[in-house]
Amino acid sequence: MKLVALLGLLAASVASAVVIHPEFDTRADLPSPECVAAIKNIGLYHSTYDASCAQLVYNCLANLNGTKDLWSTTSCVTGATCQGTNSLVRLAQCYDSNIGNASDISHLSYNIFADIVGDCAWQEGGCPITFQNYIDWFYGALTAINSTVWPSDVETVRTNWWNYILDWTLTGDTLPYTNFDDWLHYSNTS
Repeated sequence: MKLVALLGLLAASVASAVVIHPEFDTRADLPSPECVAAIKNIGLYHSTYDASCAQLVYNCLANLNGTKDLWSTTSCVTGATCQGTNSLVRLAQCYDSNIGNASDISHLSYNIFADIVGDCAWQEGGCPITFQNYIDWFYGALTAINSTVWPSDVETVRTNWWNYILDWTLTGDTLPYTNFDDWLHYSNTS
């Protein structure tokens, strides 16, 4: 009799303990290995890491807003100079699959170029970017995003970023608009 009562009690407790399994959401898609590698290397260019560059790149990615015009966003253009065009475009593609290759992206906004060189951009023949223009613009871009992180020194900026652009464009000590625009589109630097 005790066995029958125990079995009855066990059956009642099993019936009341039926667990309803909740529906699980499907696993989110993982980023591609290329995107993971690109994300891990934010702020790294020519084997040198710079936190101020990373700040510009993060701001660029946060402000894509579906635009394919990377070169119309100051933090994207500035970020490309310290991250490399190939790396920045790859990162942007990871965040927005509608962004094409660097050569498919619109030209450098002339307003950004004018922000770099000043009023002489609007004069007949314009004027090229000098190193001092680049430094002022780079630090100004950091200020505009409220960064509290800065490059370690001006020579680091010259050696690690500016000189690479000049070496690719072969324009001497200054950088005209068309050559800078070409660098953004065709240099494919990582």
